[in-house]
Amino acid sequence: MTKKVLIIDGDMRLGELHKMFGMNPDSGLTDYLLQDKDSTLSAISLG
Repeated sequence: MTKKVLIIDGDMRLGELHKMFGMNPDSGLTDYLLQDKDSTLSAISLG
């Protein structure tokens, strides 16, 4: 059985989850919510 996990950094003031995964904080949840729903979020696969 394959399990998947979705992790969202919802801290609008001081989001730091991107640092744990070595990603750029170029765009985030607020950017996605303010644009049309076809926008692409950053995603990584760890396995």
